[in-house]
Amino acid sequence: MNNQIVTLIFFVAAVILYIIFLWQEKRKIFMYKFFALRDQLYRLAIEEKINENSTTFRELSLMLNVTIAHSKKFKLISFIRTLEERKISEPDKNKLFFKDLENQSDDVKRIAEEFFNNFFTLLIRNHPMLFIFIHIRFLLTIIPSLKQQVFTALSYKNSGEKVKLALGC
Repeated sequence: MNNQIVTLIFFVAAVILYIIFLWQEKRKIFMYKFFALRDQLYRLAIEEKINENSTTFRELSLMLNVTIAHSKKFKLISFIRTLEERKISEPDKNKLFFKDLENQSDDVKRIAEEFFNNFFTLLIRNHPMLFIFIHIRFLLTIIPSLKQQVFTALSYKNSGEKVKLALGC
């Protein structure tokens, strides 16, 4: 019995250490994704598909550089503080950015979309409780819809009473 408990403790410790290692490696991958997006943005500027003086280029470049610099320690609370600070100090800058982004090429829009997707994924991964909450919330929303789809699919094949009894509805 004691041997099994010791083995279980070592196994749990090994899994935790492996998860911590993977977590750090995933953050590095995101940092490299941001480097790639920044390089693509600068390439578009060199090819003159985006003006270097445009609001979109300046803001997207700034966001990419700040995210690269702080990707390892970026947490939800620092993101909220940054949003609040920006909302108070520069309320019109966000409107200008998104308005200018609408007039940009599809390549620039794709880079912005990838940036925001990767940014929020990084934010979720850097905050363990947010990561757990979002995955639990996803499961709580997907399971009822899957149950309904299974019920609907089976009700066409079988009589309604047999399906209701099988699913416990």
